[in-house]
Order: sequence, then C-alpha cells, then structure tokens
Amino acid sequence: ALGEHESRITFTPVPGTSYYIALDGSSNPASIRQRLGNYLLHLDYSLVNVRTNSHLDTTTNSDLKVSFSVGIRVFNSGFASTGPLRVRLVARPGRNLAGIHLAPTFTETNLGSPFAVLPVEGLQPGRGNLQPFVTSGVCPAPFVRDGQTNVWGVFALLEEQLSGAWLTIDRAFLLYGYVPEGGGPILSYGIGRPVPPAIGQSEINKVLARGIRLSNYATDWSTNQLMMIALLDPSGERTITNATWSGSHGSNFTLTTNGLLSVAQLQESTSLTVTGRFNLGGVSYTNSDTVPIYMRPHLIADPISGSNVIRLSLLGDVGRRYALESTPSLPAMNWSTDLSLTPTNREAVLTNLSPTLGQQRFYRVKLLP
Repeated sequence: ALGEHESRITFTPVPGTSYYIALDGSSNPASIRQRLGNYLLHLDYSLVNVRTNSHLDTTTNSDLKVSFSVGIRVFNSGFASTGPLRVRLVARPGRNLAGIHLAPTFTETNLGSPFAVLPVEGLQPGRGNLQPFVTSGVCPAPFVRDGQTNVWGVFALLEEQLSGAWLTIDRAFLLYGYVPEGGGPILSYGIGRPVPPAIGQSEINKVLARGIRLSNYATDWSTNQLMMIALLDPSGERTITNATWSGSHGSNFTLTTNGLLSVAQLQESTSLTVTGRFNLGGVSYTNSDTVPIYMRPHLIADPISGSNVIRLSLLGDVGRRYALESTPSLPAMNWSTDLSLTPTNREAVLTNLSPTLGQQRFYRVKLLP
C-alpha cells in the first residue's frame, strides 16, 4: 500500500506472454462507483524508477493553491550505470482528473528548478538514495479557459543526461491540486462509463533503432569522428556524442575510445569493424558495423632526366580500373580521357608525356565503376 487508496504490484514479465490485469472495487454496495472502483492504471517499464514515499503533506491556501512536501526516492534496477540524473517537478492541467494524465507535455508548468540525484555522475546498478529527497512546491490554483474549469496535477519527472540533453526516463504522479466541489470526475472507465477520449502517450524514452555514422569518408591520411545515431521514442533522432568506442587497431589506423578514427598511409583499401556503446535508463545499447577505409589513388609525376618527358605513375588499389583525364586549364568544365588502365601492380607506369613547348596541361585520375 502506497497511500490511503493506492497500491502497487511489481513482477518480471516474460517476453511474448499475455497478461490480464483485474481491478476490483469496494465491497461496499452503497453505489455503483464504490462497487466498480475509481482507478487509474499506470504501466511502468522503466528500469530506473522515481518513487514517492507514503508521506505526503499538503495544505490548501486561501488562494486555492496547494502547498506540498513529499519525499522522493530513485533506484536503478537495471544492469547498466546511468548518466547524471535529475528530478523535475511539474504541474499539468486538465478539465477533469483523467484529463490531467492525458495532458501533453507542452502544457506543463515547472515548479521550481530541477534538483540533482546523488551521486552526480549517476547511479550504478542496484543503487539508489537510501533516504528520500524531501522536496516541496506549490501547485497552481484552478483556472477557467473557454468556459471550462481546469484543475492541476503534480508529477515528478526523472531525467537522465545523454549527450548534453535531458531525456525523461520515468515519471511518478504526486498529487492533485485543489479540486472544486463536484469537479473531480471519475478516472476509471467501464460499465456505464464513457470511453476515454484518448490514450495517454508515453513520454519515457525508448531506443527504437541505432546506427553508426562518420563525419566524412575515411581515407588514408584522414581523421574522422565516429558518431552513434539513436532513434528515440518520443524524442526523435539523437546524436550520441559520449558513446564509448572500440575496434581492432592496425599499423595504419587508430581508434580512440571517444570515436576519433585516424588513418595513415594505406597499401590498399580495407575496412574496420567498430563497436559503439552507450547507456540510457539502466540499459546498455551496443552497435557494431564495418567501416570502409579507402585508399585514395595518387598520381606521381617523375621528370625523366635530360628530356622534356614526364612519367606519370599511379598508386592505387590492385585490380581497380582508373581513367587518366586531362584539361589545358583550370578551372575546367570538361576533362578529356587520355586512357584507362587496370593496374596489375600497386604502382604502374601510365604513359610518357611530352607536351608541346609553351603549353601546359593538368591531369587527374578517376576511379571507374
């Protein structure tokens, strides 16, 4: 039992199993409402939880604002550590009690500044605050909009910092503000009761998909930043800048734990398998992918001593086809193809060039499909 009329059940579900939840009302047969009950069902799949203790103090002021004081606990039931955590108290309005729980997040009002959950670096698995954080606030008074009286409810939002952004990973309902007499319509729906107008959307972030991106193509003599991209519901796509990276190291490239990939001279194009990891809400997410690392083809110009002949050599991938193109001036709109070549060696002589005296020509090499 959490309070006078509250209860909670906790169990570990088995994936793919159907569960049926039965809610019972009061044994007092005085009214249909008492027999059917008046309930709000909240399913919480978060592994890092924010909870209130059973002690809640409230005082209704003369201006119909409600002052409150409540103790809050946070616990990490997951298998991974969290980032920095904070709790934010907000009030959300609704035309009735059910409407408060269906209210979109943009209608909320912050009740003071968020407060950090100790330790400031986050919670390890199986850890939480032993003593509740006692916090207080003031819930706004009812207001009238479009001829309808709106009342307020107070929520505690648990947020985790990920790549500089605060994401909601759990929430707990704390209390209702002042409700005018007769202004507290039913929460539950069922026999003889209206169908709810909508189902409250979850604001707790789930990772739907993730992938790996590079800041640019990885080639020899380049430095790139690996980035983890996560698709979160409901926050959308996020770039995870604080992911931890690993991958095989070779003599031609290095990968730091913060995702900086540096490539030196290559003998041929190759690939690197990288793995990125980040934590959110007590869960560790890992993604591996193969990153192609390209050897850029190089033209090497060697003048032949005692003549005006220049020898061009190509340093490129074995077995790839290239085209040698030229133009008389830069910038050039059109390039003419001088020849194509499939090198059998990493270095091959392309041609001997002897331009007419006083002329100039620019050359480039292009990889053919």
